[in-house]
Amino acid sequence: MENTTKTNTSDVSTKPLNDNPVTIIKKITIMPMSNLINNSFYRIKNSKVLDNRIDSLGASISSVQKLSSSIDEMSVYMPTLVGVSANNQNFVEKIQQWFNNISVKIDVLGKELDCSFTYFKSSDYEKLVKPYEESIELNFDNADTSNNNALIKAVNEKIAAIIKLESVKYKIGRPINVEQYLIYRHCLNYNDVAKDVRLGYSNKSIRFYIKDENREKVRIEREHKASINAKKNYIDLLTNREKFKAVYIQYVLCKNYPVLVYLSKSVDEQEMQLDGFSNAEPIKFNKFCDDKQLIAKSFIEQLIAKGDLIRSSYNQQISSSTGEFIGANIIQAIAYFDNPKNKEIKEAYENKLKL
Repeated sequence: MENTTKTNTSDVSTKPLNDNPVTIIKKITIMPMSNLINNSFYRIKNSKVLDNRIDSLGASISSVQKLSSSIDEMSVYMPTLVGVSANNQNFVEKIQQWFNNISVKIDVLGKELDCSFTYFKSSDYEKLVKPYEESIELNFDNADTSNNNALIKAVNEKIAAIIKLESVKYKIGRPINVEQYLIYRHCLNYNDVAKDVRLGYSNKSIRFYIKDENREKVRIEREHKASINAKKNYIDLLTNREKFKAVYIQYVLCKNYPVLVYLSKSVDEQEMQLDGFSNAEPIKFNKFCDDKQLIAKSFIEQLIAKGDLIRSSYNQQISSSTGEFIGANIIQAIAYFDNPKNKEIKEAYENKLKL
């Protein structure tokens, strides 16, 4: 009998010791948005009716089109569900019928879906899947979600990356429960299902949201650690005014505030603003503090704010006020000023900032 290692996605320390198949346990719950929206006087007054309410997760034209067009993938998953082989002339029609007939009852407790996946080789998960999943989460953590439009953009990018990953996993493994896994895939493409619960509050057409307790647990733990580090970083900044100013400039830029106006604020105001930012967005704050090129970036951004350097409005190219090319982007601009040949030019700009 073939050995299979089982791993829970919440246990990030588990690592298979061989290249046997590995099963990654993942369960998500499709929750009714009404649970959160109606958590009010209205819900309390009508609790007997609402608590017994059952909604239905149905088909979606866009989801049907996207999933049924992935023939290679569906040829692996669908034959047992639709009752015909992949080379049957009616196979595509059967796939479309199956997705069009989706009807999942969702009560107040939600509907749990088993999305667990067995990979033929543990090395495929460790090398191909796990790093990609971690990258998706890291990119989302670092994305701007400060307003609804920014949140929508960040969530859409995250889901597009997840869909891309899920669509090729059939090459290296199989879901434990094919039917529930495909319903989950359907939900990723279904506009009635919020992929981030925050979106459900601003869009009345959203009826459900995806609740991933394992991922939520990891996120909470990560944010807690980030908050602790942010407090330490903020205290350190108070004893290093140069670095404080550099981080403050990055904060001002990420909020699209005018740099020179905010640099003219009192020290107390700047400290209060940066303290608030470190509490509200600790991950982003820590990223600024840990940036090895922080001082160099802030040096260049000050010059741009004062008009001594010009950043093109069409791209990221940086030039001097007289038109001399400095770099195609800020990284190249940093390299320009780090070049010993440009030492005197850099010193001249540093003297301008002192004035």
